[in-house]
Amino acid sequence: MQWLRQVGRVAALQCLSFQSPARDGSQLISRSHPLVVELVDFMAERAPSGLDTDLAARASFIRTKAVSRRTQLLVLRLRHQLHQERWTGHFYEVLQALLLEECLTVRLQGDAVEPLEGRSGQELLEAAPSRNMDPGERQQWLRTAVGSLDGLAPWLDALAQRLAQLAEDDHRRLRKASLRLRQTLRMNYRCEPTLPVDVIRLFLLLPAPSL
Repeated sequence: MQWLRQVGRVAALQCLSFQSPARDGSQLISRSHPLVVELVDFMAERAPSGLDTDLAARASFIRTKAVSRRTQLLVLRLRHQLHQERWTGHFYEVLQALLLEECLTVRLQGDAVEPLEGRSGQELLEAAPSRNMDPGERQQWLRTAVGSLDGLAPWLDALAQRLAQLAEDDHRRLRKASLRLRQTLRMNYRCEPTLPVDVIRLFLLLPAPSL
């Protein structure tokens, strides 16, 4: 809580509750609470810049019964620029580009980057550790995992290109659906990903050792 006091978001150490109703003297942590707001701002904005890395860990490693082989998860932030041109009757007028942003969790399977959706992704993110880790072992595994991120750039870039194309297709389809009968879409669209992809968090899961 010290960092929250430093930025003026809380006055003193408090008891916190994550369930409603909160007990007497406790403060309920909702999604709009300063604790949540500051953590989200750190993870999504300040941490990727490399200028502020001391607030919270962005990489974690556990041994768990939830996986049967080495599993690595990445939380990505993808940003796309949607360029637009409107036909005036004589030429295409360039309009202000739109910024599209999405957050995505992916699983690394060999050299493949597989988006995780639905319950399977939630179960992996909530996997419980089977035992405490030796600090030296944890640091070694995380150092190796973080060091391998540069080698994933081609796959992450390809994923960003694919998602940018999907965003472009979706936008064009929605605009066409909004047209009245016999109207034609007099717009051009081109969606480009902003590279490199931001890796917000890294989770490394190893199988729990058999007894």
